[in-house]
Amino acid sequence: MIYELVGSRVLAPYVGTSLFVWTSLIGIILGSLSLGYALGGRLADKKLSHSILSAILLMAGIFVGLTTVGNKIVLALIIDNIVDIRLAASVATIILFAPASVALGMVSPYVIRLHLSDLESSGRVVGTLYALSTLGSIAGTFLAGFWLIPFFGTTRILLIIMIMLGLAALLVSHKRLAKTKIIFLILIISVLINFKPITYIFSNPNLIDVDTAYNRIWIADIIDKRVGRPLRMLVTDPHGIQGAVYLDDPRELALSYSKFFRLSYHFAPSARDALLIGGGTYSISGDFVRQYAEAKLTVIELDPQVTELARKHFYFEDNERITIKHQDGRVFLNQNQDKFDIVYLDAYGSHISVPFHLTTAEALAHIYESLNDNGIVVANLVSGLTGEKGKFFQAEFNTYESIFPQVMVFPVNEPDKLENLQNIVLVAFKNETDIGLISEDQEISSYLSNYREINIDSDAIILTDDYAPVDYFTLNLL
Repeated sequence: MIYELVGSRVLAPYVGTSLFVWTSLIGIILGSLSLGYALGGRLADKKLSHSILSAILLMAGIFVGLTTVGNKIVLALIIDNIVDIRLAASVATIILFAPASVALGMVSPYVIRLHLSDLESSGRVVGTLYALSTLGSIAGTFLAGFWLIPFFGTTRILLIIMIMLGLAALLVSHKRLAKTKIIFLILIISVLINFKPITYIFSNPNLIDVDTAYNRIWIADIIDKRVGRPLRMLVTDPHGIQGAVYLDDPRELALSYSKFFRLSYHFAPSARDALLIGGGTYSISGDFVRQYAEAKLTVIELDPQVTELARKHFYFEDNERITIKHQDGRVFLNQNQDKFDIVYLDAYGSHISVPFHLTTAEALAHIYESLNDNGIVVANLVSGLTGEKGKFFQAEFNTYESIFPQVMVFPVNEPDKLENLQNIVLVAFKNETDIGLISEDQEISSYLSNYREINIDSDAIILTDDYAPVDYFTLNLL
C-alpha cells in the first residue's frame, strides 16, 4: 500500500491525479499482484527454499530501485509521445510499478508454502499470514498517508523500501547471492546519502519539489515568454500553472483569470466580508485586502503546507483582516453559519478540474445560503464554452442557473472563440440586479467587455452529489 500511494505522487506531476490516473494505478498494481500470486504459488510447488524467497525479495528491491532512479526519464518520454491521459497513466504504471508489484505478489504464496508443515494446521497458517499481511497493509496505508509522504517525500520513501527489501533478502538467506545483496545494500545506502544530486539529475536545478499531505508540489522560476518577465510558478499538475507571481513585482496579479476576480469591485463595491475557497499562492488574498480598504476575508485552503509555501516563496504576508482555515471547502460550506458579501471559488484538484463536490447543486445551495441578500459569487472554471470542450462549462452553468437567479459569463482569454479551452469567470448573483456593464475604471471596463451571453445545450445536465462526471468532461480538455 505504501508503494501504491507513493506511486500516485510519482505520477502526479506528469499525468495528474484524476480519477483515470487512480484507476490505472490501482487496477494495474492489483493485476500485477495477482500475477505475482500465481507465479509465486507455482514456483513454490516446483522448488521450495529460503534462498529462492531471498532472491524474490532482492528482485523486488532492484525493481523499486529502477523506478526510483528512472521514473523521470520514463515519464518524460511517455507524456511527450502519448496524448490520451488514460493510456499515458496505464503505460507509466506498467513500466514503473508493475515489475516490483509482480515480485512482491510472489512473496505471499511462497512464504505460506514455506510455513505449511502439515495439512491439519494449514488453515491456521494461511489465515495468520493473510491477517498479518492485511494488518501490514493497513499500517502502511496510515503511515504513508499520515506521516511518511508529508515528512519524507516520494524518493526517500522509495529508497527506504529498497533498503527494507534488501535487508529482508539478506536476513532470509545470507548465503545465496551474498555478494550481490551486499553490493545492492551498499549501492542503495550510498544513493540515500547522496540523495539530492541523484534525485534531481534529470530535473531543473532550481526546482523545489515538495510532498505535502495532499499534493506533490513543484515550484520553479521561469521567464514568462509573453512579457519577458521573471515568473515564479506553483505546479501540482502537468497541464498548467496553478499559481504564480512576478518576481519583479509580487503585488501584481500574474495570471489573467485572477485579474477578472476584480470584477467583484464593480459588482460588490461595498463588500465587508468575503470568502475565498482555494488559497494557493494567496495572490488573490493580497489583492483583495489592497483593493478593499476595510473588508475582511476568510480563506479556506485544504493544505496547510501550501499556505507555508505561499509565505516562504510567494511573498504572502499575514494580515489581521485575513483569516485562514485549513479544511476542505465543501466541509466548510456544509457547516458554515456566517454570511458573506462575496464568495470567491478558486479551488482546483488539478489545473483544469474543480473538485467535483464543489461543482454540484448541493454545494451551490450552501454557497447561496452563505451569501448576504445582495451577495455575489465569483468562480473560476477552465473549459470551452461550446462544443466538445464546452460540456463541463455547459453543465456547470446550467447548475448555477438552477440555484442563482442571475449568472454572468466572462471568457478570459479568447471571448470570441467560444469553442476554445480557456479560463472562464462566472459571476452569480443571489438577487437579480440592474448593475450595468460599464465602468469608469478602464481596467474593470476591459474585463466587463468580455461578457458573453451563452446558449445552453438542451442536453446539458445539472451536476449533483449523486452524479457529477467532472473527470469525464475534463478528459475532453486535455
